[in-house]
Amino acid sequence: MSELKIKTKAGTVGTRVVAEASGFENAGKYKILFGDVEVGEFVVERKGSKPISTTFVIPEVSTSGDRGELQTMVPVRVSSESGIIPDVEQRFKLNSMAALSTKRASIGYKVTLEAKGLLSDEVYFVTTVQGDNPDVAVAILKAESNGSGRSEFIVPNSIAPGRYKIQIKNRRLNFLTLLHPPTLEIQGYSNSSLTPGEAVGPVSKPFCGALVTLPFSSELSIQLIATVYIIISLKGKPVRFSSSALSLLPLGTGEALICFADLEPGSYRATAFAATMTGAILSKMYSFRLEIGQKNL
Repeated sequence: MSELKIKTKAGTVGTRVVAEASGFENAGKYKILFGDVEVGEFVVERKGSKPISTTFVIPEVSTSGDRGELQTMVPVRVSSESGIIPDVEQRFKLNSMAALSTKRASIGYKVTLEAKGLLSDEVYFVTTVQGDNPDVAVAILKAESNGSGRSEFIVPNSIAPGRYKIQIKNRRLNFLTLLHPPTLEIQGYSNSSLTPGEAVGPVSKPFCGALVTLPFSSELSIQLIATVYIIISLKGKPVRFSSSALSLLPLGTGEALICFADLEPGSYRATAFAATMTGAILSKMYSFRLEIGQKNL
């Protein structure tokens, strides 16, 4: 009697499964079908030949039924040129799965989620889950006909830093669909969120003896208003301190204009950095020489 055994009974898209076929009456080529998708083949050389072992990978297929994302029974069958062999069938428990583009992300950074094994053409919420706290939706995910989908979200500043499970919620039936959700460590603002460029100046302006322009590039995918602080030192001793507001579009650039009303001619060391208006550091310390001549006063 013909028989097909699979050594892995449950898993997600991409799971490798070892199959063993035996007892086939007719020699020839046989195909292994996962649902309606061909996933492998084997050859029987003669009647009564020893069991044949082969490996196949669970393809991108959609789940089905109510809460099918959590478990759908999919038939694994064998077919020959003469058609399906009805008494050769196993069942595989297919579950949904998801993977993130990163394990850690700071506020304002973009994260990509790729999911497989969902319902066909279904719309889901992407949510953050932490302990018993209510989950927070951060994105929408639309599954394609094969049950796979891709979504991007930006880590918002409304979520406290911490370790979160990133879940996918069925919008119609309001349940979480991943048995093993990926984990994301959400961090506060990163001190590499803004990158300073070369300082320009000083130049002299009315009411501003020394005006320094500091350009910054934003690595954040959100609009941001920051504060740039600058300390002027002479022979290692701080002598002036100033700050300026900086408005940056997502992934954009902007300039902070720093004004010093009076600085004696000389060679100074300027140190600058950017921070949020609540004090979170956004950039590394940036240091440069500042030469003040008579013409700057």
